[in-house]
Amino acid sequence: MEKFREKIQILRDERDAATTRAEEAEAALKQMTEVQMERDQEIISYQNKISLLEEQLDDAEAKLKEAKLAAEEDDQHRSAHDELARKVTMLEEELETRELELKETREQLRAVDLKAENAERKVKSLEEKLDKMEEDYEELNQKYLDTKSEFDATIKAMDEL
Repeated sequence: MEKFREKIQILRDERDAATTRAEEAEAALKQMTEVQMERDQEIISYQNKISLLEEQLDDAEAKLKEAKLAAEEDDQHRSAHDELARKVTMLEEELETRELELKETREQLRAVDLKAENAERKVKSLEEKLDKMEEDYEELNQKYLDTKSEFDATIKAMDEL
């Protein structure tokens, strides 16, 4: 019986040890289950963060694309502005050249006008002289004709004598 008791005690000890191990295993399982749940929650949290970050990334990429397009448009506008500025500069230079040419042409026109006025005065003076000379010619021609008539009359009178 003693052996039987010893066996029962051994079995009880084994049972206690098995119960302790089972309790420890259950506690470990419970702890692992809790850890697993925490990890699952962390995974869900990380998945949510990843989703948010992906959305933010998409937004950032869209904004970057818009910024690049705006930069390209700005470059195009800047290029167009530079081209227009060059054209304005060229037109201003051409305007200055044309203004100088116009000024020179006006000066030449004034000089030509002065020459024309002088020529008109000379023509007028010459026409007046011509008119006077024609009048003088008419007078002298009349005197010549009168003198010739008298001379012819005198010669005819001398021939008759």
